[in-house]
Amino acid sequence: MKQLLILLFLLTGTLAAEEVNFSIDADTLSYDRENQSLTGQGIVITFKEGSKLFASHAEVDAEGKKGVVSRSQNEEPVVFTGLIDDEEGVKRPLIVKADQMGVETLKEGESARLAISAFGHVQIFFDEEYTAEGSDASFLTGEGELEGNFSFPRGGTILLHGGESKARVEKKNGDFILADELQIDTKTRLVKASSFEAEFFLPEQMQAVKIQAGYGVWDPSSSSLKLSDQVSVLLAGLLSLDVNGELIMEPLNDEFLTKGRVKTKGETTLSALKERRRLKCFGTLDFDALTDHLTLTTPSSSKGAPSLQARFVDEYVALFANTIEIDLKREGEHLEAKQLLFDGKVRASLRMVPDERVSTFLEQYAFASRMEYLVDEGKMRCYGDEEQKVLYHNPNRGIQMSAPELVVTGLLNNQFEAKGVGNVRLRLNPIEVERIEEMVPLLRSWRYN
Repeated sequence: MKQLLILLFLLTGTLAAEEVNFSIDADTLSYDRENQSLTGQGIVITFKEGSKLFASHAEVDAEGKKGVVSRSQNEEPVVFTGLIDDEEGVKRPLIVKADQMGVETLKEGESARLAISAFGHVQIFFDEEYTAEGSDASFLTGEGELEGNFSFPRGGTILLHGGESKARVEKKNGDFILADELQIDTKTRLVKASSFEAEFFLPEQMQAVKIQAGYGVWDPSSSSLKLSDQVSVLLAGLLSLDVNGELIMEPLNDEFLTKGRVKTKGETTLSALKERRRLKCFGTLDFDALTDHLTLTTPSSSKGAPSLQARFVDEYVALFANTIEIDLKREGEHLEAKQLLFDGKVRASLRMVPDERVSTFLEQYAFASRMEYLVDEGKMRCYGDEEQKVLYHNPNRGIQMSAPELVVTGLLNNQFEAKGVGNVRLRLNPIEVERIEEMVPLLRSWRYN
């Protein structure tokens, strides 16, 4: 084994001993003075700060301050090992394996970056926390002070591509992400991904969260996930969440169902697949597992336009409002709606089957300022305000009503009853009839069939 100490001469053309930045241990080594290049077999390159590069073959272009290392056929892959400081100054191990790697120093004034590119079945092991695989990768360090002409600064960015199949990053617990491109910040440990697919496991509940998105940012340290661009989430085949906008989920671990938080911005649809219930909003959605509370809002710029209102739909009702507040209850490991509060220009379509032998639904419509819906009781209470009373219309039976308050019962057992409270008027004026009729097409389009 022939060991050589290579001075910075190989990168600058000088022989200043104080500028030694790495050493090469090699089985064989040859130097071309005319081309200022070095070729070797059975290579171990040890950098000044401790990083190492293992390869069966190496070529160093001294003039270009760069080198290429590779493996010969049937040999072990090229391996880069090093310790990378995170933002707290903690040294975290980084290992990169590939068929071939290129190393280059990029000078930028009084600072420099180290660029490493890898090709051919790239494997990355970072911080003993997660692993990654892809067809090619690049590692560009952050800027650092020059030591001679070499720099080994703190942290850097790993860019990993998938090639024919998607790139993959996986945590020790089995959580994984597939993407066309993965970007790993070794300083903050953030993982950014495009054309994003992922699966996260909730250990205690033995449930999986499956996710797709155009773009995502994963923070393994806080188990948080930020997604955008056509987001789709499926929880254990029970709940689906589709977002044309932005989504934040945290923490994606065994505390998610008890302490988790889900926030969205933009067009959002939440479906309870088993109960055949659906929620939709165009403003924000906020779920807090600590309080078992869910809030949906309408964009502030919509001014209560029906087409942009938050809405709740099941087999019995279609309800629109500017804001929906839902109190949830826990049934074992599952959450179910207990009470729903609707506020701001509430529009409602109520359905009933008049006879079990008849499959036709009868529909009623209501307009109110506020509404309470008790799902388990099949009961609804609507409220008007000083400017507008509650309006009710049953076109099938020719019933109309205007009242300060309306109570609806029997939604679950077909014992339907609508009762006005206070100063009740049993005929709507033409303006009130028009207000009811203009919302019917939208309400009908959002019912479960």
